[in-house]
Amino acid sequence: MIMHFMRCKTICLTVVSILLPQFTLAATPEVQVVAETEKSVIADIALQDGGILVGRLANQKSPVAANRKVTVRQDTKVIAEVITDKNGQFIVHDLRGGIYQIESDGNGGVGNFRAWAPQTAPPTAHQVAFLVEDDQVVRGQMSRFVPNFGGGGNALTWTAIGLGIAGITVGTIALVASP
Repeated sequence: MIMHFMRCKTICLTVVSILLPQFTLAATPEVQVVAETEKSVIADIALQDGGILVGRLANQKSPVAANRKVTVRQDTKVIAEVITDKNGQFIVHDLRGGIYQIESDGNGGVGNFRAWAPQTAPPTAHQVAFLVEDDQVVRGQMSRFVPNFGGGGNALTWTAIGLGIAGITVGTIALVASP
């Protein structure tokens, strides 16, 4: 009877020891605080007469991104594809007021813009859609609980891993040593 109780205890401890590190390694979403100046996700752009949108593309290394393809989308529909000139400028004709996504073909330069028909834009609207390519586009999530096996890790992670290994070892010894 005591051996049966010990086996159940060992199995329960082993299961908990295996599951505990999983909970500590699970990534929790991190909320990013947005500064007051960055709250507007969609920039207002004033279209010129004839529905002309003027834009400029730059990247972090150079103020000019020449000869790059720029795609203008509305929802999922491609409205226009143009190439930037030697000054990084691009022009799209025959647009109407609405929300557009402008994307460059290199390094993740993407922006959302609310285009205003000529003479209807608010005074704060820009005359040029400015887009910056970012060389360090990161897509994914890395938790602060994921251990860095080359350079350490935090105490909670290593404690959970140690308890898991100890539980498996004690459980195995108890099961093997029983008659």
